[in-house]
Order: sequence, then C-alpha cells, then structure tokens
Amino acid sequence: MLDQVLANVGGFAYSVQGKGDVREFGVLVESVMPGSRHKASVQFIPELQPKWVIEGVLREAAHWGLKTTLLGLKLNGRAETECAGRIGDAAWVNVVNELMDECVFPELGADTVLASRFKADFEKFSIPAEMYETRDGRFSMYIDLVKRQMGPSSYCAASERVALPDTYMDKAIGEAFRSFP
Repeated sequence: MLDQVLANVGGFAYSVQGKGDVREFGVLVESVMPGSRHKASVQFIPELQPKWVIEGVLREAAHWGLKTTLLGLKLNGRAETECAGRIGDAAWVNVVNELMDECVFPELGADTVLASRFKADFEKFSIPAEMYETRDGRFSMYIDLVKRQMGPSSYCAASERVALPDTYMDKAIGEAFRSFP
C-alpha cells in the first residue's frame, strides 16, 4: 500500500520545531521509504526561533538529505495579536550564510510569506527573482475539501475563496487558479 501511495504523491512535508524532529523524520524516511527520500521534506518557521534552533534544524536536514521549506509566520488568528511586533528577524539568513561558509548546503525553499517579507535579503544575496514568488496563488493554491472551497492560500480572506463545485472539479480548479492575482 505504501508503495502505491508514494508512486502517486509528488511530495510531502513534515512540520518540525527543532533538530530532534528532523532526526526522527530522517530515521523514519530512511527506514520505511529509502527510495523516496527525494519526495520528503521538512517545513519550519524560522522567525521567532533562536539562532541555535535554526542552525540545528538546517544542519540536521542537510545531514539526512531532506529538503527544507522555510515558512513565514502568517499573521492571522492568534499570531496576529501575539506575534505581530516580533516578526521579521533575519537570523535565519545569517545562519544559511554561515553554513555555506562551512560548505554545508541545505536544500532550501521559501514560501510566499517568507519570500515577500525578506525580499530585500534575497536581492542582497543575488537570488534571482525567478527563483522565488512573493504572491500567493501564482503557482499554487489551497483547496479545502471539508468546506468545499479553494483560494490562493489557506489564510486568504473569505472574499478571495471560491466554491468547489460538485462536478467538473478539474475545470473549476483551473478556472479558479487562473483567477488569482
């Protein structure tokens, strides 16, 4: 059954909060699905984390050969009031540069929230604009099958969401995707 699932999944991510989580996931991937490691990635919110936690996550992910998607803190829900004044810390940028100086190269990606918040840092380090996107919905979309809605992101305003129809879903998804700014 696992082989059938892996054959039909383009990729999957596991949310981590520290290097121990990365290590546990790396061991699991290595022992259960060694031929599918390229499909596995970890995702991590570096903002609000101390430098040593960020470094531990990135080193451990590099050790296990796991891709890491850095996520920007979404300022909605509780985070809107509890974290708004504390975001924007670029410690993760310094950690990545220090690791590269040591020839440790974690395979990194960034979501649109992080890319838009740190666009100036991306430009400062000559990361080509074609390598990241700052607008939600440009190359991805969120589909909520429970609420039967879709939108450019999971945290978009209700006005940006469209209903997921009962029939001709592939056509409706394509039309909705093209409608996002």
